[in-house]
Amino acid sequence: QLADHKATVLTSGRSIGQRIGAGVVRIVNSINDIGSVQNGDVLVTDMTDPDWEPVMKRAAAIVTNRGGRTCHAAIIARELGVPAVVGCNDATSKLTDGQQVTVSCAEGDTGFIYDGNLSFDIAETQLDNLPELPFKLTMNVGNPERALASASCLITAS
Repeated sequence: QLADHKATVLTSGRSIGQRIGAGVVRIVNSINDIGSVQNGDVLVTDMTDPDWEPVMKRAAAIVTNRGGRTCHAAIIARELGVPAVVGCNDATSKLTDGQQVTVSCAEGDTGFIYDGNLSFDIAETQLDNLPELPFKLTMNVGNPERALASASCLITAS
């Protein structure tokens, strides 16, 4: 949860996940430019595809002009646990390379990109004492590297 809501909203779109991330904006217009993104930067681009996954792993957050809940950027962001705001329409023109921003997906269906590095509180939920599920739980994993980690989340019914 953001501690200060008086910050300037630079752009918004569909929030993916419920996390908050902050970092330096790196606008990437082409797959050839992904080398400019360092660990902890905010990746800002028009849209992603599977070739972008190595750079997405380095990002503190992902922001795209195009896309929706089921686009490539959204799926990979969920798997990586990285906050993403997709479908902003104008992120690559409203944000500036090198600008410090905070990406918030903790405010509902709409994700916001705020100017500056804002403080926020982290809430944790304990999952240790959940009851066993009375049905079989399955999932679709789009990234084979995450399959083992994702499998550890499954709870089998007796």
